[in-house]
Amino acid sequence: ITILLIAINCFIFFFIQSGDSRNHQRAMQFYLDSGLGSIEVSRYLNYVEMNKNKEVLNSQHRNKVNKKTVVRHYARMLRDDTFMHKLLTDQIITVDEEIYVEWRDLRDQFDHMLSKVTSMKYGFIPSSARYLNALTYMFLHGGVMHLVGNMVFLWLVGCVLELAWGRTVYAGLYLLTGAASVGLYYLI
Repeated sequence: ITILLIAINCFIFFFIQSGDSRNHQRAMQFYLDSGLGSIEVSRYLNYVEMNKNKEVLNSQHRNKVNKKTVVRHYARMLRDDTFMHKLLTDQIITVDEEIYVEWRDLRDQFDHMLSKVTSMKYGFIPSSARYLNALTYMFLHGGVMHLVGNMVFLWLVGCVLELAWGRTVYAGLYLLTGAASVGLYYLI
């Protein structure tokens, strides 16, 4: 079972995830160059300011932000589940705004580009949690060193545990502890 798990993890990393960094880089370049980043990050900064001051800002007001500002605030914006939910359900940029059609078109193109990234499709993202991803995320790795570290640990510890517990219990516990870790991640 340990050797099979190592083989599955390596196969997924080297054959299924092989183009992920290139696909992610293309998507992020599109996000910056198309103006989508400027639109969304300016709205995010307004949203943060509105919540900080507890006053309603004019929803049409948008700060023109440059690429450096987009890069600086993009990760923080993604981690703000409330904002991202409102953004993706047309509550931040509403249908009646002039920019809506342009934004929606750019957003759809960006989402399509991101859908080609294996970790976005099969990784576990709490704001868009799916049951299948609670299983598939266990076989994804962020880089060669992540894979090597995990596989060395799996080989050293997995062989001993498999011998002690037997194949069936070991495989079941591997999946159970993976599910427990995603459950804790989701709760946090």
